[in-house]
Amino acid sequence: MKVIIVSIVALLFVQACVATPNSIFPDDQCNDNASGHASVEAIKHNREALYAKKLKKLKKRKPKKDVYSAIARGHYYLMSYRSGRRGVHKVPGLTKDQLDSNHCKYRIIAGLEDTIYGENHLKYRIAIRRYASIFNKNMFPHCN
Repeated sequence: MKVIIVSIVALLFVQACVATPNSIFPDDQCNDNASGHASVEAIKHNREALYAKKLKKLKKRKPKKDVYSAIARGHYYLMSYRSGRRGVHKVPGLTKDQLDSNHCKYRIIAGLEDTIYGENHLKYRIAIRRYASIFNKNMFPHCN
């Protein structure tokens, strides 16, 4: 019985620490990670830094050159992503009629999820769609 009471009291104390503003508890007792606020901000910050690096690398790439490099390796694919709640399949740069006659596989582009983490992520999303559009237009004739 004592074990159950001690467990309940311990759980209530932990819950109180999480639910109470930091101004009541010193930083060494309750930190921002307990309530999740700092962890969300940390995730946003880390993702923003990641997409800033990816954008920098993407700007150096040439989609036409990458198409011929992929073909030389025997890799025929189109770049695509899923959009919206239903996960509608999108292939930048190509029409529905072109997709109906497509014989290439699809590679899903990372970073185009529903969440936008900040300005760098938004810039990356725009740049990767532009890159994929050029890539797909140049790869498509080799898919048939």
